[in-house]
Amino acid sequence: MKIKPLLLCSFLLFLNSASADEIVVPENVASTTSSQPAMQSQPQPTSDQVSSSTMRRKNIRKSPYMFTVMGEYLYLQAKEEGLEYALPDSTGNTGPILSQGVVGRVHRIEPKFHSGYRVGVGYLLPHRKGLFSAQWMHFGGSHDDHAKELVGEGIWPFWLNQFNAPSAKTAHARWHLDMDVFDLQIGTPFRVKNFLTLQPFAGFRAAWIDQDLDIRYGNIMFIESGTTTPFIKSDNDLHFHGYGICGGLLTKWKIWKGFSFFANGSASLLWSRFKTSQKETIFDGSIRSNISDRLFTTTPVFEFMAGLAWEYEWKSVGLELHFGWEEQIWLHQNMLNRYIDSFTHGATMTANGNLSLAGYNARASLRF
Repeated sequence: MKIKPLLLCSFLLFLNSASADEIVVPENVASTTSSQPAMQSQPQPTSDQVSSSTMRRKNIRKSPYMFTVMGEYLYLQAKEEGLEYALPDSTGNTGPILSQGVVGRVHRIEPKFHSGYRVGVGYLLPHRKGLFSAQWMHFGGSHDDHAKELVGEGIWPFWLNQFNAPSAKTAHARWHLDMDVFDLQIGTPFRVKNFLTLQPFAGFRAAWIDQDLDIRYGNIMFIESGTTTPFIKSDNDLHFHGYGICGGLLTKWKIWKGFSFFANGSASLLWSRFKTSQKETIFDGSIRSNISDRLFTTTPVFEFMAGLAWEYEWKSVGLELHFGWEEQIWLHQNMLNRYIDSFTHGATMTANGNLSLAGYNARASLRF
């Protein structure tokens, strides 16, 4: 009879799908004419399940890279507040500069673009738990500037001890910057849409920044005493090191055939130590002033970067090239002291200026 095979098949299907949300009975069971019991049917995967499984396999095949090495060329311009060094008087008077009103254009050091580099390595943790990376950046450069008196009028020397009211005829300034930054980070990249990838990260940062501001003022006249000296050299050294935490977000938008637009931002908070040494030396080697200072504080740092990237994959190797613009702001980096005036001897004021870097970068990354 046809009823028994149907009941037996239905019972077996019920046992097989007891843990499923619903019972599925094949359509060909109702039309079975065989006297033998029907074989137990295995549920077939749906098209969505097949697509999801295929996508997972493709993602695994498309991300075989475990290691990354990169090198980056930097072409940046450094700017720092508080690097004014002279004010040539332009009142048109020929009397002592101290007895005249102050009129003139401030001379400050305006550095040009200089080269630097950034290198790094990365490692993708097992099971894609995170991307561990380490980077080192080095940048430095020097810049000179000079000023001279206008038609026999004097120059206000900003970086000299104001005792006896010194006035100069010429001024030559040189500023040198040398900085190294080390970053140790861990982040997790994930895809929000097919065209957008985000990677939040956090980590540790260490930084070392050395600055040297040397100024030579020539043909000095001390207005209050009426004496003169050929020149005075002002040597100002500033050493900074900071350690702390950093965090940020990397973003990438796919555009077309390997090309993408990226925009990154980060912030750091560094426990810092500033150490300054400032000395004035007269032409005969005698010391006119010699002061030093040490300060412990917390320094905020902000960084932004944006540009275009291009990726290419060949077998088990991935290549990425990018070109962009970046900006860095290091707050309160100029901690050099200035003497206030000729009346309060020994009183100083800190420049407390920000250091900023801005310019171009070009990077090549190799993944394998």
